Amino acid sequence: MHRVLLLAFVLFSPFQNAAEKVWFEPMFYFEFNQFKGPSYSVTVLKDKMLVQEFLGGYGINSNWCSVAINEGTLDNVYETLNELDFNNTDEHIYKKGMLDGTSYKIILQHPKLSKSVSGANKYPNNFNEIEKYVHMLIKLNNCELTL
Repeated sequence: MHRVLLLAFVLFSPFQNAAEKVWFEPMFYFEFNQFKGPSYSVTVLKDKMLVQEFLGGYGINSNWCSVAINEGTLDNVYETLNELDFNNTDEHIYKKGMLDGTSYKIILQHPKLSKSVSGANKYPNNFNEIEKYVHMLIKLNNCELTL
């Protein structure tokens, strides 16, 4: 009986739609980390972008920038990643046997594509182009990195 009630609550819960809206909120996330070195992340939402920079030493000396962006920016991110063949990028790329290197994560949640890619010490073929695009996006929105 308890299982039936729990199932009914989950299926007809007023929180279900709210959770779906949060989970499927369009966004782009790019993160690049270096062991004890400069690292940064960029989050692009529908109407704002947040850039966080960590200069090393476990987050010490961090900088950040948050700016309002054009509503079409997220669509431009999708179009650019589509041109760079992001959809066909392997989802997990790791170089085994190497410690204390670099890692990255790229997440795109868009109505036309939802994909997450991550790795360490080994990169997909299109990584440099994606990173150049992210740096251009940062600069165009007046959030400079000191890396």
